[in-house]
Amino acid sequence: MNVVATILAAGCSSRMGTLKQLLPLNDIPVLQHVIENILVHPFYKIQVIVGYEALKITSSIPVDDSRIEWIYNPHYEQGLSTSFLTAFHSLSNSNSAVMFFLGDQPFIDSRVVSSIFQKSLVVLNQTTDPFVIRPVLDKKPGHPVLFGHFQSLDLTLVKGDCGGKELINSISNKILIPLTSSTSFFDIDTPEDYKLARQIRL
Repeated sequence: MNVVATILAAGCSSRMGTLKQLLPLNDIPVLQHVIENILVHPFYKIQVIVGYEALKITSSIPVDDSRIEWIYNPHYEQGLSTSFLTAFHSLSNSNSAVMFFLGDQPFIDSRVVSSIFQKSLVVLNQTTDPFVIRPVLDKKPGHPVLFGHFQSLDLTLVKGDCGGKELINSISNKILIPLTSSTSFFDIDTPEDYKLARQIRL
């Protein structure tokens, strides 16, 4: 079995007004923090989906790990769903599961990632049907989201800028991992968010 990590980082950062993937936190770009948080886990492969300013992003983030694969989404302006589809179409049928991360969430707790990862290995051995695992905080779901046995999923449900919401709703086997801290869910979308992010200890 092998589990792939996918980081969605193709957006235009329109609400931020500047390329948020490369905004520095402790002198390290936001997206690089996300990547480095994932590298410590035993993922088979790590896909980073880029689009807007792709060359600038890939040339600004030095990552020395053979598992990293930069993938360009030429349709990034059409919404988050195009990055989901780019990621799914880049996977192999031999991949057992894929865990999706957002490129603007640098504070995801490593213990949460480990919990989802380890739970997926158990469930992969128990069923051949599709399943989804995601964290929740006060009944609010967030990322990362893992899809197991994804090969039979109906990808036509992935549309617009809603990402995988409808796809998740179509899966009957949903497994929730409860969180106790909101930091993992913190998105850096606006200048106000970035100001707050600089006050959070990494």
